[in-house]
Amino acid sequence: PVGQVAATTPTLTALMVLWVNMISDALPSFALGYDVPEADLMNQPPRNVKQSILHGMLGRIFLRGIVMGGLVYVAFIWAASQGMSGAEAQTLAFLTLVFGQLWHVFDARSTRTLFARNPFENHQLLLAVAFAAVASLLVTIMPFFNEVMGTAPLSSTLYAAVVFIPALPTLILSGIKELWLRWHRPSVAPEHD
Repeated sequence: PVGQVAATTPTLTALMVLWVNMISDALPSFALGYDVPEADLMNQPPRNVKQSILHGMLGRIFLRGIVMGGLVYVAFIWAASQGMSGAEAQTLAFLTLVFGQLWHVFDARSTRTLFARNPFENHQLLLAVAFAAVASLLVTIMPFFNEVMGTAPLSSTLYAAVVFIPALPTLILSGIKELWLRWHRPSVAPEHD
């Protein structure tokens, strides 16, 4: 065991995983369908129809998954080591995953980086993210959901932490990719008459 948390305690309950899939993942994903095309979409070469739709993205998916999964697990272990109950540790891990996904959806809007698009131009996405964020926080505060989902209220400091710390992987990885793209962007030769 770690602190009060038994070694057999799962990082997330089954209902937490279901919530993540149905609320914090599905709703913002549907809202991505309302995005306007990127400004230079017609300047990009067409995708090779013989290649998988995931071609060139598997490394990105794998890296983001490892980083986010690691952050969720670290949140759980940290909470347990601080003497929190199993429900509190699971709640911290749950909200870390929820807000990690909600930050990541803004990066998923572009094939390049988070910084390539205005985050405020898709109003449906903003509403979906706001709804998922508020609903996810409420299921950790309201006694009914505490009973049903196995969540527990957290301190205001921890709530602030689970909202903002999960943004770091998305901001850092997208920032690194943005710098890499700028470094490797071909320079345009000046035109001569």
